[in-house]
Amino acid sequence: MLPNATALHVPRFSETHESNSDNISSPDTKEIPPIANITNLVLTEALKSESRFDQIFSNISEQAIEYYEESGRQRFANLLKRDIAQLHLCRERYQKARVYYEQLIPSSQDGSYWLPLHTQLLIDLATCQYNLDLWPAYINSIQTLLLPKCKIPAKELNWFSSELVITSRQNLTIDYEIEMTPFFRIDNITVNDSDNKLYISVNSVNKKEFEIDKILVTLASTNSSVSILFSIDSDSVSAPGLYQVSKVEISIGKALFYTDFSSSVKKIMVRLRRNPHLPCVSISSSKNSYVNGDTCLQVSIDSKHYSFSEGRLSIFDEDGRSLVNEKTKISKVTLPVGFSETGEALIQGCCIYIPFLDERSVMTIELDGVDCSPCFDPIILETCFEQATRSSEDKKHIKVPDNNFGHIFDGRFAR
Repeated sequence: MLPNATALHVPRFSETHESNSDNISSPDTKEIPPIANITNLVLTEALKSESRFDQIFSNISEQAIEYYEESGRQRFANLLKRDIAQLHLCRERYQKARVYYEQLIPSSQDGSYWLPLHTQLLIDLATCQYNLDLWPAYINSIQTLLLPKCKIPAKELNWFSSELVITSRQNLTIDYEIEMTPFFRIDNITVNDSDNKLYISVNSVNKKEFEIDKILVTLASTNSSVSILFSIDSDSVSAPGLYQVSKVEISIGKALFYTDFSSSVKKIMVRLRRNPHLPCVSISSSKNSYVNGDTCLQVSIDSKHYSFSEGRLSIFDEDGRSLVNEKTKISKVTLPVGFSETGEALIQGCCIYIPFLDERSVMTIELDGVDCSPCFDPIILETCFEQATRSSEDKKHIKVPDNNFGHIFDGRFAR
């Protein structure tokens, strides 16, 4: 809910979310006592009740708006639209008010066209969106209000920042991408030579501490079309080489705050080296190379001298296309102790998930329905192995303070 009356006249959200007054003839009409000596019949009719006043006011204003727009006097038309919107907002007719506010707020992101009046109109629009449960649109309005062009005072700036986080966690039901500006700024992404880990430095633009759920970094290989997605849960990924940072995402609830570096003039490059602690992965043709026209592969995972948990294996062709999809099935899993049908490996999205593998163990996985052309050569297939060893308690939340923040991604990779 927005705070009560402030210097910006921030609207109140303390009223109920539901409004049954979208109909102009509200049942909650109030009779207004007649005023003596008024001879104008239209004015007398308007003073009989709130509903009659609203109806007459809207009709006259709409006629005037049409006249102003036909004569090219858009400024006067907008003033009347604002008055109608304010009346609907006052009566809690949020849907009707929203239509007018959306017409009055500039769609251009250029701050040169933005006026203090637009800031107040956007706050009123946010009021309507909140009460109509239009959460993606509400978050988008808050994002605009936090831009420098709106010149929101510090108190309201902090409130809107907190409101965005609360709404992202409590109200959004689907993932919603938002430009990272003006909330976070990526200052630097580097690989430390001493520990060979990837460090990302994030700043909170409004000098406010945010509690975030996850950081994702997408790296694009410079040697192929392979793209790797790092998560905060990952300790390592088995794909050494030179990579370009193409995207960074910060997850708060269902909101994904992102920065896209792929089209940026300034390129961020990182080199990831081989990690001897990771298992070796090899791919070969299955004994039954084709089943029902689909390709079958045999994947062998050798843990060497180290055990691992929560492993995820991705398989790419030479064009960087994932060969594992929703049609891919695991037909057989073989472990040192023998054959296992279920529970030892699962298909999760575009990855093969391995819950656990002991040291000095070899797991063989038979895959059916691999998305690969009949003339495939297993030698040209690329693999990326990712493992996570942190406990669930350790990776639940991360705080981004109001000063510089660095988080470590393990960059020690092996083929």
